[in-house]
Amino acid sequence: MIRFGKLAIMVSMSLLMGTITLSAGDKIDALKSPSAVSTFESIGITCSFTGDDNKNGVCNVEYRIKGKDAWEKGFPLWRDDKRQEFRGSLVQLTPATLYEIKLATKDPDGGAQSKTFTAKTWSEKFPIAKTITISGKALSKGYKITESGNADGYILYQTAPGTSIDVANKADNCLEVAAHHIIIRGMTLKGAKKHAILIKSGHDIVIEKCDISNWGTALKDGWGINMQCAVYSQYRPLTRVIIQRNIIHNPRSNSNNWAEPRVGYNNNSKHPAGPQAVGFWDSAGNHVIRYNHVYSDPAHYYNDIFGCGANFSLKGFPNANSDIYGNILENCWDDAIETEGANNNVRVWGNYIKNAYKGISSRVTSIGPLYIWRNIVVIGEKSPGDQSSAAFYKSGGTRDKWDNGVFVMHNTALLPKGKSVAGSGTRGIEGAMHNIFSANNILYVEKALIAEIRTVERNRFINDLRFGRTWGLQFALEDKSFQGIPLFTSDFGFNAKTGHGIFYQMPTSPGFNAGISLPNFNSTVPDGKPDIGVHEAGTPAMQFGPKAYLNALFRSESPLYISPRQRPGRLTSSHTKKALKE
Repeated sequence: MIRFGKLAIMVSMSLLMGTITLSAGDKIDALKSPSAVSTFESIGITCSFTGDDNKNGVCNVEYRIKGKDAWEKGFPLWRDDKRQEFRGSLVQLTPATLYEIKLATKDPDGGAQSKTFTAKTWSEKFPIAKTITISGKALSKGYKITESGNADGYILYQTAPGTSIDVANKADNCLEVAAHHIIIRGMTLKGAKKHAILIKSGHDIVIEKCDISNWGTALKDGWGINMQCAVYSQYRPLTRVIIQRNIIHNPRSNSNNWAEPRVGYNNNSKHPAGPQAVGFWDSAGNHVIRYNHVYSDPAHYYNDIFGCGANFSLKGFPNANSDIYGNILENCWDDAIETEGANNNVRVWGNYIKNAYKGISSRVTSIGPLYIWRNIVVIGEKSPGDQSSAAFYKSGGTRDKWDNGVFVMHNTALLPKGKSVAGSGTRGIEGAMHNIFSANNILYVEKALIAEIRTVERNRFINDLRFGRTWGLQFALEDKSFQGIPLFTSDFGFNAKTGHGIFYQMPTSPGFNAGISLPNFNSTVPDGKPDIGVHEAGTPAMQFGPKAYLNALFRSESPLYISPRQRPGRLTSSHTKKALKE
């Protein structure tokens, strides 16, 4: 039984296996007011409670498709004593499906509290009431989207085939949005002086299958203006923005790196400042950013790729009940995904990240919980003269106020191909870590686990396969990580053309079949013995970017979730080689 300080969660091995046990005298008097917020493949759950003076109570969750008999175990909910709430997520669900959800607590006296309710995931099909084709002068001067649809019929905005909106640095934005229930589809957007798409107001906005490039302003010093974005908003009530299957590339300006201070800009800071792909300032959340490809060239790097808002805040980016998954993200001098601030039921999974200084950052998580799983990060080279360290995941809470639960599971962090380990200055998980639960990760880097000593850390590291040095872990509540070299199969690799990847370990690898069970996250692996790392051996190729899982069969066979009726068994090497070529 483990307690995480004032913000407590019971995550013993028995609980992780789905069994709840409480100490004598522990009792939850009442569960009340459960609520759910959905996306396509996730449901965020919040349930308030009263009682339990010992602060050891836990809340289990089960779920099933409405009308089915069998219940499936979910991951136990995170406990927030300050707000007297249990919070957590169901993940890897099916779109447009009604789920029955059961929350339950149990006390040693035989009493129990339970709540059952339903929630439906989003449909991927958007009804279209009207189509508007943008033409004429708007193609060179930009266009203002003001006509809204509704839940029964969206307004589809498009351009004629073969045309683009290219404002040639003569207009601030290609598109300016002040509308709701709209779809921006299939456009080529170029040349914005500031942001390619500026969302001034609205909600329920879909941006899909667009090609966005050459935005932003280069200053006289050669660098860009910070946080000029392909998609940008400062509208605080903004909610339910879906950014999917876009190609976002080559901004007009460049970001400095950590060894290049900008004289006269931002107090001469060395912090990177320049273009980004997506930035929402302290929005209301409930966004989905998935299956995009963001990249650039060495002369036009990003600051962050996804991120915005105040780090030490109760909002930030993407705020709450949001998903970021299936993206290919490349070429930034700071964080590829900067999910910082509230992180209330935020989920980051299935992303392929390369040449980013920090792969994923959550400095901080002020509400939580945040789930980070099944990402592969090839840690980028450091800039010349840079004395700090690149990392797969960056934490950095400094006070209890900002240190809520972060779950880091089944990720793989690697050095760049051909880079030696000695002196590389690369880290797996770094920062002033508090309330981190890390399990089943491969950290093939120089410095695998760094817990800067600022307080009793309340961190747990379970079955992480690490190569590099560690320190500060004597302050962890639990460290069951182990050292070794992962051994990958000969077909290990990423096909940039198809967006497919194979990241298997060989049976002789120390991480093969060595993971612990994590309900809802890996409990349906084909043989019941999860591998450590991002990719379960024998499951179909992982898919990333705009073409990922377009085929319904591929979606059902995603390695991120193998449903009981779709378990394919372990595939042969010939299967995996074919998958990479498809």
